[in-house]
Amino acid sequence: MQRPQEPHLKTTKSNLWYLKGTINIGLFHRRGIGLAFTKFINVDSGENANSRKSTKGYIFSLGGTLITWNKKQNWVFLSSTNFEYMAFMEVAKKVNGFWTYLLSLA
Repeated sequence: MQRPQEPHLKTTKSNLWYLKGTINIGLFHRRGIGLAFTKFINVDSGENANSRKSTKGYIFSLGGTLITWNKKQNWVFLSSTNFEYMAFMEVAKKVNGFWTYLLSLA
């Protein structure tokens, strides 16, 4: 980063405090399972006719170990197709970011 600003310092401090507090927590990976990256997404587009709220959620696992998830969030869309597109695009961005991170570790 060429010119870090105050928000970058705050985020870095927050990350370091999180790591310090979770130093004894880790992911368990069994030998021989492999590192298959699995993605699950659930999209419910406006089932409630009164509120027209749509929900989505996703889970990612690596080698059978849960690594990230997102709780369901309520969105209001007039079109179920538009909601599904937005939900899938958000998950695609998360997948792309995760893969970029994994490749940076290699």
